[in-house]
Amino acid sequence: MFGAGCVVESLHMAFVGSMVMPSANKQSPSFTRTAKRGVVEIGTSVQTDDRYQLAMKAAKSFKPSPFRPIWWLANHHAQTIGGMVLPHSEQLSFDRERVPTRCGGFFDVDTHHSGDGKSIVILYHGLESTSRGPHTRRITKSLACRGHTVAAMNFRGCSGDVNTTLHDYHLGFTDDLATYVQILSSRVSDDTRIYLSGFSLGANVVLKFLAERSAEELAKFKIFGAAVQCVPFDPVACQAKLERGFSRLVYSRRFLKSLKKKAIEKSKLFPSEVNLKLIKAARTIADFDHAYIAPMFGFESNTDYYRKNDTRPLLSRINVPTLVVNALDDPFIEEKSLPNQEEVGKAPVKLVYTERGGHLGFIQSVRGESYAAAQTARFLEHLDGLHRGSSENNR
Repeated sequence: MFGAGCVVESLHMAFVGSMVMPSANKQSPSFTRTAKRGVVEIGTSVQTDDRYQLAMKAAKSFKPSPFRPIWWLANHHAQTIGGMVLPHSEQLSFDRERVPTRCGGFFDVDTHHSGDGKSIVILYHGLESTSRGPHTRRITKSLACRGHTVAAMNFRGCSGDVNTTLHDYHLGFTDDLATYVQILSSRVSDDTRIYLSGFSLGANVVLKFLAERSAEELAKFKIFGAAVQCVPFDPVACQAKLERGFSRLVYSRRFLKSLKKKAIEKSKLFPSEVNLKLIKAARTIADFDHAYIAPMFGFESNTDYYRKNDTRPLLSRINVPTLVVNALDDPFIEEKSLPNQEEVGKAPVKLVYTERGGHLGFIQSVRGESYAAAQTARFLEHLDGLHRGSSENNR
């Protein structure tokens, strides 16, 4: 479900924060509301390293702006749907690159160039979306306005052309991201900073990729930080919530239709590998994951797949500054499933939770501007400014 110069040798720092916009009679997990304007900062501890004192200071000091949803999109479903249908940046131009995979397939990357090219954000979309979708375009525009080049990756089979290999992608499929990070980092100059970003399923993939790698390995690939939105923490609970009421009638049905169509096409290429009968019989995303994703990628069941790709237990292993933005009223994600400070531990992960926003909505103006996209751009600019200044001081 849900639907890829300054060398950082070690990063010993921690900052955990949360922003919560207040609403009557609603409590966020493990947080106490005492701050003005509904902004709550959770205790932060920092272990300093002389090389990165400035980096730690910047990460700790980042202050998210308050989210004020446009009044006629106050409902969580209205925000979610508004995020899909309201205007976005159609005028953005992209250069497409096709990247071959070791198994003989490919994935496509669409790059929007901006600034001096020294700061590049690799951006991953959500389930059955694309690099040209409205959420990708909003985030790309916000990042480009702050001087970042954006390399928007497509999951296999999501760029408009059929992927002719057996495997496509899933909630924790990091192979293609690892491939592209290695390719991109080898192309750019030593003073280039690479950041990662993603939303929904793509956000989960980004977090899993980061948690699986040491600070030294991330430094080798010039990765300096990340910012993600609407992470589907606790996929078992997410799947159950997605199959209730309005969410099942609208969102789940839409996803399932797209997923089944692709799987049926894949069965024509690999009839002995795909259980077409079970796929056609699937009535929920959980059914589909059990019939197709789980056996395709070696999981025992859909539950086994969900549990092994939940990034909530992995946050404490992340080694670069990372911003996580989620809405408490997300129709896909249970509020009780959102991680708290104790789970994050001393990792450099900043949690920002808003009372409203839906799933990838966060619309705050009639122009379709996204709060989450703006905070992503602000956070990465915050980190990038520090690294630029540090590089200049060391010349």
